[in-house]
Parts: sequence; structure tokens; C-alpha cells
Amino acid sequence: MLLFVAVTVVFWRSTPQEATVDIIDVGTGDSIFVCTPGGTTLLVDGGDASDYSDAGERAVLPFLYANGVKKLDYVVVTHSHRDHIGGLFHIIERLAVDTVILGPKNEEENKLEQDFLTLCANRDVEVLRLSAGDTLPAEGAAIQVLHPSAAWAKKADRNNRSLVLHVAWQGFSLLLTGDIEAEAETHLLNTALDAASVLKVAHHGSPTSSTEEFLLQVNPAAAIASVRKADRRGSFIPDMIMERYEEFGIPLFRTDWHGGVRITGHNGDLLITTARGARGYSLEPSKE
Repeated sequence: MLLFVAVTVVFWRSTPQEATVDIIDVGTGDSIFVCTPGGTTLLVDGGDASDYSDAGERAVLPFLYANGVKKLDYVVVTHSHRDHIGGLFHIIERLAVDTVILGPKNEEENKLEQDFLTLCANRDVEVLRLSAGDTLPAEGAAIQVLHPSAAWAKKADRNNRSLVLHVAWQGFSLLLTGDIEAEAETHLLNTALDAASVLKVAHHGSPTSSTEEFLLQVNPAAAIASVRKADRRGSFIPDMIMERYEEFGIPLFRTDWHGGVRITGHNGDLLITTARGARGYSLEPSKE
């Protein structure tokens, strides 16, 4: 099924509309905030945290406060790598949260996840483990878990057992992919994977993901990659991946170039705003 959606890129707005998706610029890692048409709030991952910097404290919580968010209905941990779960400790400590969502339990020992679950218990936050086929109640939207199944989670590595969510409301759909790689993308192709208006690029644009077959089936009108700034090792997204999105005609937004990215979708139209675009910043490195 092909999906054609008009995409308009405009300046950043400081106050979200009723239904929004925000890819928060956390540098290393992922953090996505979703507010459905009925006001259900969902924070998916929280960026990295170390002895030197905490994305939850530095970026995520200030973003939520600036946008009037004082309580979250759901906090989703796609998987327990530090650049996804690390910043969420600060969120659980500082903000009211109704429910934390994790994927199926795996026997692999992971201290970060154990510490996080202990914190949730101490804060009286409900924890649910969901797997493929489950749904999350949300006002004005449908939220489905597409991956992984409990059986898959037992055999896959941590990236490939990332929770994959499909979020949809009238005229709009969003595919959140965590850090899944080619193995999980191929597995999803054999399920009822539909097209989506917007794709959150898997594994920060790494060449381990964004396979041609996966992009062709999802066929997004736009894609957003949460990626750290290039350093002496170069960009996390290689030219071959950038060229693949360009070849398929998929506009690709990157937090290292554009800063935070906000998406609103209604009746088949997308409105995409970027934080740096509003300030007139150069959005990509000079090719000179």
C-alpha cells in the first residue's frame, strides 16, 4: 500500500497543539514525546545519562515543563541500553508517571533495568510488560505493539528486541522502532506491517537498519533520526543511508542538523517544524 502525504516544513512553535509528536534533541540516544488528540501523553525513551551529563535533566524534563506537561500517562522503555533508559531515571524521580511500559522479560542480567524497576517500585509507578499484539489505551488514538513477541525476546539481542510501536489517529500514523536492526526489520516484514506517515529511523540511522525492503513497505512521507553530533569518528549516519532515503524520496530530518523536530498530522497532511530552522541555523554541514 502506497501512502502519499503532503509535507510542510515551518518554523518551530513553543506551545504544542493538541496532537503532536516531538523528537527531542538529546544528542546520544532517543527520546520521543507523543500527545494524542485526546490528550494521552507518552514518553518513549529518555536519552543517555552518565557521570558527566544526563539527558533527562538537561533536555527531556525542561522540554516537558516548557510545554506544560506535569504528568505522563505512559513512559515507554524500548530497551535497556543506556542511551534509551538512562535519562528516564531523572524523569521518574521528578515527574508524576502513571505507567511504565517495557518489553517481554529476558533472562539476560541488566543492572540498569533492575535499578530502574527498583526506582519505579519505590515511586509506586505501575510497570507493565507488553509484547507483539498488545495495545495501549489512549484517548483519540490507537497504540499497538508490533514487536517483539515473548518468544522473539528470548532469543534476540537487546537492539533487536526493542519495543516497536505503531501510533495512529485520523489521517496520521507513526512507527517507533527503537534500535531494531535488519534481522528484526525482516521479521516485521512478515507480519501485518502497514505504511506509516512518519518513521522514527531505527538505531539512529546506523547502517545496521533502514533496509531497502523495510523502507519500501513502510513508505513514510517523512523520517526522523535521533543522532549525536558528528565527532572525530564522523557522522553516525553514513552517506549510503542518507542516499537511500533520498533515492526513495523520503525527507530525512536529523536532530544533529535540525535540533528538536515536531510533527503534527491531521487529515493526511503533515506539518513538520524544526527548532534550528526557526533560528535560521545552517541545517547541515558545509560541503566545501
